[in-house]
Amino acid sequence: MRTFWKTAVFLFALFALAACVPTELEPGAADQSQTPTLYPLPEVSSTPLISDGITPDMLPLPLDEAPAALPIYTAVPEPIPSTGEAALAWAQSFGLDNAQVAQESEEMIQVFSRDEAISTYEQLTFIRSPYEQVIVYSSGIDWQNPVNPILTPAGEIPLILSSDVVTAVALDFVRDHNLLSEPLVAHEFPGYGENYVVHVAFAPDGLRLTGVSEGPGVTVRIDGNGRVVEARIIQAHFAAGETAVIQPLSEVYPAFLQGTVSSAFFYERAQMDGFDAGDPLRFQAHSLSYGEQGDRAELVYAPLPTQAERLVPMWLITRPYDQDWNHYIEFYLLAAVGEDVPRPYPSPTPPGVPPTPDTAVPTLPLPTRTPLAQTGIVPETLRIVPPLIVDSGNGRLYANAAVDGITQTVSLDAATGRLLTVYGLTGDLALDASRNLLVVDNYPYGLTTIDTATGQALNGFTLPPGERSHAHLQVDTVTGNALLFRDQMLLIADPLSETWQQTIPFEVEGTVCGEPMEEPPTIQQTWFDNQARLLYLTFIDYVCTPWVSYTVVVYDLNTMSEVARYPGVDYLSGAAVNGRFYAKSWFRLGKTFQWAWQNGQPWLEQIDRGQDFIGGFSGFQVDENRGRLYEITVNGLQVLDMETMAVLQAASAPVDGQLVGFDPVTDSLYFVGKEDGRFLIWPTSNLQN
Repeated sequence: MRTFWKTAVFLFALFALAACVPTELEPGAADQSQTPTLYPLPEVSSTPLISDGITPDMLPLPLDEAPAALPIYTAVPEPIPSTGEAALAWAQSFGLDNAQVAQESEEMIQVFSRDEAISTYEQLTFIRSPYEQVIVYSSGIDWQNPVNPILTPAGEIPLILSSDVVTAVALDFVRDHNLLSEPLVAHEFPGYGENYVVHVAFAPDGLRLTGVSEGPGVTVRIDGNGRVVEARIIQAHFAAGETAVIQPLSEVYPAFLQGTVSSAFFYERAQMDGFDAGDPLRFQAHSLSYGEQGDRAELVYAPLPTQAERLVPMWLITRPYDQDWNHYIEFYLLAAVGEDVPRPYPSPTPPGVPPTPDTAVPTLPLPTRTPLAQTGIVPETLRIVPPLIVDSGNGRLYANAAVDGITQTVSLDAATGRLLTVYGLTGDLALDASRNLLVVDNYPYGLTTIDTATGQALNGFTLPPGERSHAHLQVDTVTGNALLFRDQMLLIADPLSETWQQTIPFEVEGTVCGEPMEEPPTIQQTWFDNQARLLYLTFIDYVCTPWVSYTVVVYDLNTMSEVARYPGVDYLSGAAVNGRFYAKSWFRLGKTFQWAWQNGQPWLEQIDRGQDFIGGFSGFQVDENRGRLYEITVNGLQVLDMETMAVLQAASAPVDGQLVGFDPVTDSLYFVGKEDGRFLIWPTSNLQN
C-alpha cells in the first residue's frame, strides 16, 4: 500500500515538473535558517478567484468557521488491471470504444483506439510494477495515417485559456469518464506555452487534498485548443476513521509566528515565469489572506510524512518570498489535536538550553537568520561515529559525533582534530567539496543541504521513507547530484532542488535456504568512484542461518546502465577509486580474501589472507600519490601496493579501533578508538619507508 502511494506521489511530481519550466531558485532554497524578505502584497479579496469545480459553500472555507471536528481518512488504492482482458474492460468503462491491446507484459499493458475519420488516436497505458501503479491516458494526432493533422488553422495562435475554462475542461474529463467520487476540487499548476496542467482530486469534507505532493487523483494536461492530451490517473477510495478535534487557526497561528508550533512541516515552492503574469495569484486561489505578513491560510487534508496513506486535517500557511508569488514557502501545521508526527529535521540546541531527552520529539524551527552551524564549542567529550569524510582542499573533516552525549554532525580541523562546527542535525553524510555542499540524509525524514562556508541550511526536502531499509548516500561531484538509496531504488537529486529528479530501480533475486525470498533484496552497501562514475551496490541474495551471501551490482552513471553483477559474494568492505574497486571479504568463520576489479571487471584474482581479519567496516584507505592502500587488521596497520595488493609493510596499530581516513595534504591517517570513540591523527611519517 505504502509503496503504491510513494510511487503515486513521485509520478505526479515528475509529471508536474515535466509540464513546467521553473524559475531559477535563489540561493538558500527551502532554507530552514533564513527568513525570506517579505514585500507588501496587492490587495487580495477573500473571494476565490476561480470556481475550482465546487459549490460556493465548500472551498475556500471561511477561516473563522472551521468545523469543531473532522474525520481522519485512509486512502486505499484501486487495483490496476493486470491482464489484457481486464485492461480492455477498464477501457470500455472509461469510454474508449473499439480498443485493442497494443502491448502486454507483466508490468505494463497498452491499449489504443484510432479514429481514422479525423486521424486521431487515444491510448491507455496500465503500469503496475513494484515502483509504479498508475494509468496514463494520452491522445494526439495519428501521424501514421494523417488526414487532418492540424487542429489549429495555420497562422492562428490559440487563445490563452482562462482558469475557469481550464478547470472546467479537466473536471468534465474526470466526470465524463467517471474517474473520481464527488465532490471534486481542481487545482491548476503552471504550464508552458500552450499547455495547462490541472490536478483533480476528491475533496474530503469539502477540503482540498494537498501535502508533500498531490495524492490520488487525475493530473490532466490540456493544450491551447482546450483538448486533453494526457492524464495520469491514480484511483483510490477514502475510508473515514476516527474523529479529530480541530484546533482553531486563531490559536495555531500566533504560536506559528512565535516559532513554538510543535508540529510543522515546510516546503519551498517556485512559481513559473511568463505564464499569465497579469494574475499573480492565479495559483494561490485556494487560500485566503490571513495575518499581517502576507500569509495566506487554508484548512486542508494532507498526508503524514511517514504515513502517506493517512490523511489528517492541517492548516496550510503560504508565505511569499516576493510580491509576485514566484517564490514561496508552504507550512503545514497540524489542526488535529493529539496527532503525533515525527519532525523532518531536529532543531539545534541553543547555548545554555539543556538537551532534549531522546524520548522527546524534536521541533522543526521556523526559518530564522541564525545559521544552522554553531561554532566556538569546547566539548567536555567528543566521540566520533564513523564514517569520516576528508575534505583535503579545505582542511576539514566531517562526521557524526556525540558532543557531550548528543549525536550531531560536526566538522573538525584536518590538521589538529579541533572541533570547528556543530550542526543541528545528524544523518548519513556526503560532501561536494568543490561546491562547498554537505548533504545530509536524515533518514527516515528527508535530505538537508548545508553550505559549509556559511553554515546555512540551503535546502531540504522529504524522501520516500523506505519500507525496509536505506543505504549510505553518495555525491556525484561531476554533476553535483546526490545519490540516495531506499529499498531497491536509487534516487538521483540535485541537492539544491525541491525533490529528487530520477528513480532507478534494481531487481536482484534472493533465496532463503533455497526458497525465494518473500520480498526482494534491498540495497545494503554503496561505494561511488567519482573519477570513473561507477556505483557499486550490494544486496543480500542468500540467507540460511548462519550463511549469508551478497550480489554486487556495478552501475555506470556515464551511460546510466548496469556494467556487471556478481552473485554469491561474502560480506565485504571496499574502496572505489579511478576505475578500480579494491575489496576484502570475510567468510563467516573469519577467513579473509582480497581482490580487485577494474572498470567493473575482474582484475586481481582473489587472494586468501587467512585469519587476517578485524571488523567489517574498516576497509582500505587510498594514497594515490604513493600508490598505496592502508588497512588495519589483527596484524596491525598494513600497507599494500595498489598494483598488486601485496602487503609491503606492517606496523603496530596506534589504537584499538578503526582506520577511518587518509588526508594527502596533512599526510596523516585518522583512527577512531573502538571503545571510547577517541579520535587520533597519526602522521604517515611514523611508518618506516
